[in-house]
Amino acid sequence: MSSGTVVIAPLHKHLALAPGLGIVILDAVTGQQLPSIASFLSLTEGGCPSLDLLEQALDRMRRGKVWNKAQLLFSQDLVDWAAAEGLEIVGGGGGLPMAAVKMSRGGGDANVMVRELPPSAKYFRRQGIIRYSYSSLGCKDDSWVDATEAFCRDLEGLIRCREC
Repeated sequence: MSSGTVVIAPLHKHLALAPGLGIVILDAVTGQQLPSIASFLSLTEGGCPSLDLLEQALDRMRRGKVWNKAQLLFSQDLVDWAAAEGLEIVGGGGGLPMAAVKMSRGGGDANVMVRELPPSAKYFRRQGIIRYSYSSLGCKDDSWVDATEAFCRDLEGLIRCREC
């Protein structure tokens, strides 16, 4: 944030507060150089956000469970097993709450696979990559929650679906 001229942070992703809320930070120089952006942001800020949305965010802040404590920890055995099944883990793990998996070409009907994906997964058709995301809300000092087992179950479901 310290080096960016414009920072956009959707609060449902970064703080798990509520979809539709976000923070936009615009440095003073950019605001002066691009007055139309500053004017638009000022107009948006003065708009009428949904009271339900604001109350939902306030309730989540009061409860304090706004940190995603899920993490994925990949062993070499998991990476090797996925590779043997035609899946390449290309990102994530290492304590992150998400992972990206690249499918080898020719493995099943992509339309069927997309329908069978869990709600927390997103398929990027052009790249042939599925991003799996996991969430376990907690307080800042709560212990981490290992979501690796859920990731393995999701991969097993993908493998079964590819065999259909």
